[in-house]
Amino acid sequence: MTMVPSLAAAQTSDFGLRGGLGLSGESERDLAEGSGDQDQSQVLYGDEDADIVLEESFLLSPRRRPLSFSGKVSSVQRVIAERRGIVNPRPNEVFDGETQRDQARGLRLGSYLFLPQLSQWVGWTDNAQNASGGEPDAFITTDVAFTLLSDWDRHQFSTAFRGSYEAFSKDPDSNVPEGSLRSDLRLDLGNQWNVNLGADYGLSQENRASPENPVLDGKPNSIQEFGADISVNKELRNLNVGARAGVDRVEYGGSSSSTSRDNTVFDGSLRLAFDSGAMLSPFVEGGGLVRRYQHQSSTPSSFDRDTEGYFIRGGFTLDRGDKVQAQASVGWREETPKDARLNDLSGLLVDASLVWSPTRRNTVTGTIATNFYGTNIDDSAGSILYSGELSLAHQFHEDFVGDATLGYSIRDYEGVSISEEEFSGSIGLEYAFSDYAAVVGRYTFSSFDSSEPNSDYTSSTIEAGLRLRR
Repeated sequence: MTMVPSLAAAQTSDFGLRGGLGLSGESERDLAEGSGDQDQSQVLYGDEDADIVLEESFLLSPRRRPLSFSGKVSSVQRVIAERRGIVNPRPNEVFDGETQRDQARGLRLGSYLFLPQLSQWVGWTDNAQNASGGEPDAFITTDVAFTLLSDWDRHQFSTAFRGSYEAFSKDPDSNVPEGSLRSDLRLDLGNQWNVNLGADYGLSQENRASPENPVLDGKPNSIQEFGADISVNKELRNLNVGARAGVDRVEYGGSSSSTSRDNTVFDGSLRLAFDSGAMLSPFVEGGGLVRRYQHQSSTPSSFDRDTEGYFIRGGFTLDRGDKVQAQASVGWREETPKDARLNDLSGLLVDASLVWSPTRRNTVTGTIATNFYGTNIDDSAGSILYSGELSLAHQFHEDFVGDATLGYSIRDYEGVSISEEEFSGSIGLEYAFSDYAAVVGRYTFSSFDSSEPNSDYTSSTIEAGLRLRR
């Protein structure tokens, strides 16, 4: 019931954002033996890392429960390390918004560590449909997540899963099944070479207020995403060179018109990062892409929406240890459709991430991102979304923590006069009352404004639950 996007957003986000569940070999052994200065299981916990695919995408699917605060911290740290060319960063010891008593320690399965979690929520919302004229309803949500992490001397394999089902008492058409699965394999080839292989799957539902979704009532369109990627990295003294190739396919289910948006994006990119050990480190990235739609009409009036494009950006990372970590970049991305009647889908790339720990009991995270999306709207080649989120976590007591989040996005469709704005805010509390359980609660408000008629809505949601983890 919150403002985090569908998994399809990952297809059209900036390249190179997908991160593996990376720890150094030393960190993995510390975790397996229960030693080390920090409990790394919090950073790699299934609830967080199952959503790493979404690490720079948000504010598009009002259904998805938000990434936990510790998930946001690890996501931002991962992106910052990636920009610096560090493949397997060791997380800094900042307060990550987690309660201490029920820390996830995991179960040993041979040479793997298994970290499971089960959450049961009950709640009420004044707009179950997340649409204009939506009605209030109560709901129950079951959320299951796990992470499987290898403990090998060399190489690393990890799998993270999260699945949930939200069931409403009055309107079964508003029920929401969602899931995400991500697997990564890192191969350490020696001589400062490594290869990373990844694959993922996601299931979500489309917002009823979307101009591409003709279903104003009944079941919304489903969204499925299939992705795979490979990257190669080489360290050359103070320079890190990386190459990446990926493929992402999105399929829409529901109304017959939605399948015309089914498309696949093939992309490749190169990254150069200079890291001399100083606080400030520059980087530059560039790449190309091809977008192909599966269902193209052969009538003369139809549009050929296939595109070819490129992107380039440059920026810097700032690393002051446990106090401040940040990265920021600016660039340009452009997709040119084969059909000359469609304008180029082009725009400024703005990208920033921040983890700031002003005190040992407070941590702030921030993210700004740009995402590109395909469409089936006449005369439009797609849309561009600029979005941002700011979160604060505070530790009242080691077993009692709270967090607050504000988010904003603006989305414009190229070639047509359609625009959307979205604002969200949430407040959450967690209290661990045993070594394996905590009670959790959250209030969320969202406001959606669109230039399309009968699309504006607001919603308020309050929910409470029990979280079990091992």
